[in-house]
Formats: sequence, structure tokens, C-alpha cells
Amino acid sequence: MRNYTRRMAGLRDKARKAAAEFRSQAGTIDRDDQIPPALLELLWESGFLSLVAPRSAGGLEAGLVETAVVVEELARGSAAAGLLVLLQALGMTAVMETGENKRADELLARLIERREVCAFALSEPEPGPGEKPRVTAAKKVRSEYLLTGHKTFVSGARDADLVIVFAVTGPKLPLKKALTAFAVPAGTTGLLPGREAAKAGLRGVPATELSLAGVRLPASARVGKQGEGYGLARRSIVRCLPLVAALSAGILREALDLMVELTRGRAPAPSVFSEFRAVELALAEMAAGLDVARSMFWSAASALDDGAPEGERLAREAKWLATEAAVTGIDSAVRLLGVDGALRGNPFERLGRDARGAQIMLGPNHLHRLEAARKLLAGR
Repeated sequence: MRNYTRRMAGLRDKARKAAAEFRSQAGTIDRDDQIPPALLELLWESGFLSLVAPRSAGGLEAGLVETAVVVEELARGSAAAGLLVLLQALGMTAVMETGENKRADELLARLIERREVCAFALSEPEPGPGEKPRVTAAKKVRSEYLLTGHKTFVSGARDADLVIVFAVTGPKLPLKKALTAFAVPAGTTGLLPGREAAKAGLRGVPATELSLAGVRLPASARVGKQGEGYGLARRSIVRCLPLVAALSAGILREALDLMVELTRGRAPAPSVFSEFRAVELALAEMAAGLDVARSMFWSAASALDDGAPEGERLAREAKWLATEAAVTGIDSAVRLLGVDGALRGNPFERLGRDARGAQIMLGPNHLHRLEAARKLLAGR
């Protein structure tokens, strides 16, 4: 049984209203790969792009459960809306996880005051056959850092005002001690946007490559201490895994609602009774998958909010179970709809692409399975 606090219910209802606005333009957002300015402004006015920031920085200081509830509701209208809120939470979480409260408040307050969005640049391009892995490096030069390298598939980077970039500052150290995070404002000399990924799903928040060609940053641009970037990235990602699960639950919930509405409008004639029964069975399986997804993201978010030792394991389980439930459920609906379900412009076709995109967000599912097993073996 999920108990909504008064504040949580208020956030849910506000997100539901915003989702209705996004739903009316979901097809356009998917086609143009762009959230219209008016809808972006709606997210700011609703407080959804400052959810996780502390009150001292002008945010709502929402917990993970509250944030997940908002992401689920928004994703029902458009996956892009839920994704943008998730990515903003990811970038802000990285800043807050440093433990440097005064510095974090200053940076987050500036983002909120200027209504700026941030991106999270961690992934590096895969090396080709026979090539050595290329890593983004940050070399200390007196009181500055000089960043060079490339980042790939940086969601939201095209329209971001600030990018949290992870770079190696200790090339001879093991990775866990070599990474450092930096806050790089858009427009910084040497920060060059590259090719946009031709994403099939989760359109509206483009993923792009970034080149760092001699980006000079003052020491004050460092996020956290030197060499602590690996732990910072890991903690930030883990805290946002329940939000990916919530995004997937919202996508599946929208598909289920559409399927129920469609089925109610088709009274079964005796000659097609067996086909109608197949629809009923598919609806039951979709509903069960949705219940699992919602229960998992709720449990994981609660555990992380409470600092429970099993929080990370539950977060990883929630991410893979919810994303796979969404794909399985929507695939069932598309099979029942036949050719119509696979046509461009059909909401099920778009929802299916969005559900698949969520499977690789913040790491592919097989890696989360492995990490969950390791936590289990470690007694967590």
C-alpha cells in the first residue's frame, strides 16, 4: 500500500496536469526531437527542474520517492518530460553528493535562479579494433585545469547550460582514484558539441557527442575533491536508478490505459471471443508488470531515502525489472494491434521505442544484474 503524504499528492496532481499538456504535443516532440519552450517553462514553473535541490538553494528538497512520483506522472504524457526531470536530478545530485554544502548551494542556486539545465558527461567513445581506450584527461596547470578528450551520448547536452564532466586527473592511478568531476558552463572556449545520436526513442532530449579541445577551467570549477569523481558518479547514478524505473512505469501505464480504453470500445462478438480473451490475458499481464515496476521503484527510492544498506541493490533491481516490464507489456499490446500498432504516428509505436530506450539508460541491464548479485553476496 502506497501512502501519499499531502505534499506528495500535491506534486503528483501537479505533474498529472503538466503531463496532459505534454500529451497533447507528444507526437510533435518525438518528431522534432525538441521540447517546446512553453513546456520547458511549465516544468520550471511547476518546480520540477529544481525538485531535488535543497531549500537553501531555492529548490524543493524533494526526496527520491517524491521525485519518482513526479517522473512517473510526467512520463505518461511524454517520456521526454520525465527524462528531462531525471537528468536535471542526476546533475544536481552529483553536485550535492560532494558534501561541500556551501559550494553546492552556490552552484545550484545559480542554476535555479537562471533557470538553467545541466547534463552529465561520463561515457567515453568505444575504441576501435586495435585502438587504445581514449579517456578525457584534466591536467593541472598552476591554478587551472586543462581538459582534453571526448564524451559520447551525453543526454541533454545540446540544450544544457552546464555540463558535469568527468575526467582523469591521475593517469597512473586506478580508475577509482583517478576521476575528477568538473562543472563546465556551455559556451566555454574549447567545449564543442558534436554529432547528435539518431535515437529511436526517448526523443525530445537529444544525446550528443562533446569534444573538449583544451578547455581551461579554474580550480573552483572542480566538483568535489580531486580523485573522488568515480565514487561521485557511482552514487549519483545509483540514486537516480529508481527514477529510470519510474519513467518506465509511466510509459507502461500510459500504454495500459490506452489499451484498456481501446478494448472497452470493442464489445466482443461471439465469433471473436477467443481473440478478446487473448486481449484480457495481455491486459492482466501488463497490469501485473506495472504493479511490479511501481512497487520496485517505490521500495528502492524509500530505501535510498532512508539510507538502508540494501538501497543500491534494490535500485538496480528496480531499474532492470521496470524497464523490461515496460518493453514486454508494450510488445504484447503491439502484437494484438497487428499492423496498426507498428505504424508511425500510433502512440504504441512511440511508447515502445521509448521503453526500449530506457533499458540502456544509466547502464545496460545486464550490468545492473551483476552489481545486484555482488551486493547480495556481500550481505546487502
